[in-house]
Amino acid sequence: GFFVSSDESVATVDSNGTVLPVNKGSCVITFYSYDGGYTAQTSVSVTTNKKVLEAAINTAESLVEEFYTEDTYAVVMESLVTAKQIFENEDSTQDEINAAAQSLNDALGKLEKNPYANVYLSAGEGGKVVYDNVEYTGDNNQVRVLIENGLSVSAVADDGYHFVKWVDNNGNTLSTNA
Repeated sequence: GFFVSSDESVATVDSNGTVLPVNKGSCVITFYSYDGGYTAQTSVSVTTNKKVLEAAINTAESLVEEFYTEDTYAVVMESLVTAKQIFENEDSTQDEINAAAQSLNDALGKLEKNPYANVYLSAGEGGKVVYDNVEYTGDNNQVRVLIENGLSVSAVADDGYHFVKWVDNNGNTLSTNA
């Protein structure tokens, strides 16, 4: 016998009856016996898989701009716009979804860490924050620092024993000290 797809733009079928999805949609696969005495049909529904694209979008959206070079971050954000449009479009084909995921993952893979970071140092009344042998008092002293093998900052609690919260590059609280 032989197999036939009612719509090869949705799914094809080989001589062994193996169905290969092509694009989102529905079709009917029919088997015809060579003698014409027997036929069998089954409906096939092909959907798109957006899981890889969704994961790449989530990764890109969680980035902190200041941690990456301006050029490489801009490429990711440009690719993210296209990826989100394709993700949200119900009519996107699997090829478009795969291409958008590949493009965004390629951009993410080429991200370069920014060797500098802007650090905000704050100290309440009577307290101080020391970085690179310079004392900072008051709120939101912005310091541009070169990130090498970590960043060493010491803090002295203010008169009211306010806490200093240490946060990593992903916004996770590492510890809180008085």
